[in-house]
Amino acid sequence: MKHSLLLLLLVTPPYCFADFLAGHHQLIVVTTPDWESKIGKLQLYERAGEGWDWTSIGTSLPVVVGARGLGWGIGLHPKAVHRLPVKREGDAKSPAGIFSIGTAFGFAPASEMSDLKIDYLPIDAETEAVDDPFSHHYNCIVSRKGSSIDWRTSEKMQEQPLYAMGLVINHNFPDREFGAGSAIFLHIWRNQHSGTVGCTAMSQRDLAALLFWLQKGKHPVLVQLPLFTYQEFEKEWNLPALTPKQRERQQADHLVDLTTVNPTIIFDIRYATNNNFLGFAVYPKPACYLDKEVAEALNKVQQELSLIQLGLKVFDGYRPLSVQQVMWDAVRDERYVSNPAKNKGRHTRGTAVDLTLVDCHGNELEMPTPFDDFTEKAHSDYPNVSEAAFNNRALLKKIMEKYHFQPLPTEWWHFDFEGWHDENRFPPLDVSFNDL
Repeated sequence: MKHSLLLLLLVTPPYCFADFLAGHHQLIVVTTPDWESKIGKLQLYERAGEGWDWTSIGTSLPVVVGARGLGWGIGLHPKAVHRLPVKREGDAKSPAGIFSIGTAFGFAPASEMSDLKIDYLPIDAETEAVDDPFSHHYNCIVSRKGSSIDWRTSEKMQEQPLYAMGLVINHNFPDREFGAGSAIFLHIWRNQHSGTVGCTAMSQRDLAALLFWLQKGKHPVLVQLPLFTYQEFEKEWNLPALTPKQRERQQADHLVDLTTVNPTIIFDIRYATNNNFLGFAVYPKPACYLDKEVAEALNKVQQELSLIQLGLKVFDGYRPLSVQQVMWDAVRDERYVSNPAKNKGRHTRGTAVDLTLVDCHGNELEMPTPFDDFTEKAHSDYPNVSEAAFNNRALLKKIMEKYHFQPLPTEWWHFDFEGWHDENRFPPLDVSFNDL
């Protein structure tokens, strides 16, 4: 009988039924679209006591994490769940997992922060965060006054304006693993697009509100994970359940405004005007959003075209699922409009783009048909076209395929990024342009 019990213990993961949030009644949840993303959302939760449901507090807030995304850190969660990537010192990744909250800190004197309900450390010229893995003070905030200085590298915290206000995240604590990462904070961001060297950052206004919301007696913790990993452990770790709308809004963080990736691309977003096959606008503004990976690939296309004095004009990118339904109801021809009941659309994932070629003056090159011509002449292999249109269509197809875009047989202007069918990688969305 003893052997059977031992066998059971060996084959059952020790973390399966553990409640890692037991005793914790305030929760900071940060999720990112994937392991590599530096953009995320922060949501606060609170509960009255053990066994009570988590209640979300306020709306989600924008944050940035490490410039190279996330990697598993050392915290309250079991190391047994760790897979690649794993957080290491100097890797520009923020730690993923569950972490207790340490002290708040800042440049203000303690007298000005007396309303805080958590511990507060005023930063002065002697305050340093030690990141030397060979120091006995590794991963500690210390004062040079009265300390045995055995470190070669550290951050002089008062010299960093982004540390004017912050919060210690207890990563790699209390049993420090040398080289696993140090000085992990929640601090002021540089801006909403720039990643950190390994911390999590947000606007000063949002950070101040967060610090004054925290209560030491409620034992707050940080849960920081990519969205799909959060969903994987949601039930197992007793995490607050994300609503379908929250999931969708978080997934929409995959989308970027193409103008921010390459402003030299010309845009003619027809569905924000009456100049389209519907005869009325279905977008609230003329914008083109694409999955960030897709946008980067299209940026390479534009850069290569510029070498031969050509460029791109984009007609459409991401399209909300509700707009896809409007288009399907108007056409109901799967050669030209995706049926959302079957595959939820192509444009709805931010992986499809409609475009053409322009010369160095922005004039469109001759193509077989105008955009959104639902005839056989618009097919990618239609033969009876002028020589110029044939060559221009072939050039567009060749360079788009070089950067992993697949042409749609029935529309010379439409290209899908490879792998667009993968809903885990490219989920269909119904997020309005106004919410992006």
